[in-house]
Amino acid sequence: MMVKLLVSLMILVAFPVWAAEPELQPDNTIVVGHRRAESMMDVPISVTVITAEDLRKSSRENRKRCKQAWKGRKNLDALFGADGMAHDEIARAANSMWQGMRRVRGGCKQPSVYALILMERLVGPDPVAHLPRNYADTLIDFHRSAKRPESLARIRDINRGQWLRGAYYGKAEDLGWTEEEQLAFVSRDDVWKFLNAQGPQAWHANDLIAQAYLTPGSPRFDLAKGADFVEQTGHTILGVTVAKRLLAGDGLPKDAVRAERMLAKIAPRALDAQFMLVELASSRLNSADPAVRDAAFAQLSDIASANAQNAPTARTALLPLLTARLKSKDDKQAVEAAQTLATYAEAKTPGAAAALLPWIDHRLKRGTDAQRWDGRYALSRLMRAGDAQARTLFETDLKRTGGLVDLGVATPEMLRNRTLFTTNDYPPSAIRQEEEGIVRLSLIVGPDGRVIDAASVEPDTTPTLVAETIRIVWRRAKFNLPANMPGRYAKVRLPDVQWRLAECMKDARPTPAAPGATVVDSYCRN
Repeated sequence: MMVKLLVSLMILVAFPVWAAEPELQPDNTIVVGHRRAESMMDVPISVTVITAEDLRKSSRENRKRCKQAWKGRKNLDALFGADGMAHDEIARAANSMWQGMRRVRGGCKQPSVYALILMERLVGPDPVAHLPRNYADTLIDFHRSAKRPESLARIRDINRGQWLRGAYYGKAEDLGWTEEEQLAFVSRDDVWKFLNAQGPQAWHANDLIAQAYLTPGSPRFDLAKGADFVEQTGHTILGVTVAKRLLAGDGLPKDAVRAERMLAKIAPRALDAQFMLVELASSRLNSADPAVRDAAFAQLSDIASANAQNAPTARTALLPLLTARLKSKDDKQAVEAAQTLATYAEAKTPGAAAALLPWIDHRLKRGTDAQRWDGRYALSRLMRAGDAQARTLFETDLKRTGGLVDLGVATPEMLRNRTLFTTNDYPPSAIRQEEEGIVRLSLIVGPDGRVIDAASVEPDTTPTLVAETIRIVWRRAKFNLPANMPGRYAKVRLPDVQWRLAECMKDARPTPAAPGATVVDSYCRN
């Protein structure tokens, strides 16, 4: 992205200006470059060209502003009134006086204490009064420089007002109050009215209100109102606190339904709420009411299939019920439970594979052809997950069915889906590392034509490309086995798969295609 350069000729009237009037010839020019806080990729650079006449004019306006503010010292009400000076002009005058005290050339000569009086009047004592942030910052700077007896306390008061508005970015300890003092401040009638007027989207104000309601010892302590407020605003941390009280009947009427509703609302933002929901749903899996039990199962299944931190806990909670469903007289329900357990085993859920293996063994020994196919498919998934007991079970079934039939290299007619690979399959990490090569796989195919096992016959090939080839073959490849070997396992060599970098990725021409290989060309990076 090109960085634009914006050059503007501007008369400097910006506040504050402290420079003394320089002795320059009329044709002299000063160029000042301002570095912006934003990224240079996002905004143009601003360059201001200031002439000697600009500086002289600014200095004259500055002196005029100071004199006008000084004349009004005997009647500040009039000075700050509708017919007096604009507040921004008063603030500029106060800055000029303060700079004059510090002997900065161009500053006013009036007493600096008057500058402090002016800024105190602008800021005022009311912590909830709306005022420009730069007024508060200027007054804090004055007090830090003055180091008067009351300066430290005044700085804290100003910062507390900024904190109340969510505009304080300093350290919490610099506010100088205990938790009790903070709660007392928030509970003041004027402060409380201000906070409640901010609306449901004002997270900082809502946080202060909720804490005041729910913290014992607070002048506003009221659990019932706090629970209503937290439920209405969807407060994350305190929502968990209220839900725990509702579940235990601690200070609030026991209400599990309301607690779970609150937890569900904040769960996307609160890990504690996610785990509490799993615990609550798990407690209903053994309900005597089938509708309640099924609803809890569905809720936990949704959590278990999501990419969330509480998903493993939900899977573990479902294992007993899924294991029981493997024995269901409804074969469809049993198969669905088996496939879910296989999915959990692939996700490394402890106990999932062990629960599924007896079901697979029973199907392979005594099941119908269709049932044996379901069992072998589940078995292949456990083997893919690296389960050692699943491989032992496979070897037992292999002996029972007469061993492997070696079919050699797979012909095109043997593959049900002729196109296994696309350009989009090339692993991005392999493209970044400029990896290419030929992968040779030996496959074990079950009687139903699905791949049961896969291994590279050349382990020196790039591991990334080998792993991607196995993943794709396991998911996509299906074979037509000869009709004269029903119920048998087959050993098949997959035709070579050549992963090749596109010409745009290399200085040289693409690697020549290997004879008989399936070529997978990479895509070009922009």
